[in-house]
Amino acid sequence: MDSFNKDAVIKALEDAGAELPCPRCGNSTFMIADGYISNPLQDDLETMKLLGKSIPTIVVICEKCGYIAHHAIGVLGLFPPKAEEEAKND
Repeated sequence: MDSFNKDAVIKALEDAGAELPCPRCGNSTFMIADGYISNPLQDDLETMKLLGKSIPTIVVICEKCGYIAHHAIGVLGLFPPKAEEEAKND
């Protein structure tokens, strides 16, 4: 997925069965952030690295309480084929 496609994200979440209500307030309406978040992986707690390996995610936000859930795009099958191949080679 080279550019953000909200319809593809919604379909991937539905296909994965991610349809339960909010775990904090029980609300059943959510919004999806208009882009990805890249969560950097750290190999120690002494230094913060912003470059290197990361887990790209989409973000789902409860419309009532603001609870935020991250979903890994690789697990949802939303990883671009070229980027997925490069990640395997790292």
